Amino acid sequence: RTMVATAQVFISSPLWEEPFGLTTLEAIACGTPVAALPSGAMAEIITADSGVLATGHDAEALARAVILAKDLERTKVRDSARTFSLDSMIDAYEGHLRSVAPVPHRALGRFS
Repeated sequence: RTMVATAQVFISSPLWEEPFGLTTLEAIACGTPVAALPSGAMAEIITADSGVLATGHDAEALARAVILAKDLERTKVRDSARTFSLDSMIDAYEGHLRSVAPVPHRALGRFS
């Protein structure tokens, strides 16, 4: 964790269709800006506050993303990870479930 948290930029360079990108999110949660190739879920995880998505899959595009990402404000990077907090994820899942199968709110009570 310390190594990731003290890095200037975390480079996420999946060459496959990464289904989620847990290491990328871990870097964001540490406040480390991310430069990533545009593969798989990277476009869904990385926001303007958390990193820069390369415009292509080549080394030059990734290098440009690194240069841009290194200047991001680390506090904003860390705050952007809240999108993936337990409460945010539960709220999103409940919202989606309500949109496809509306049920009374009390039926979706939270577990403690």
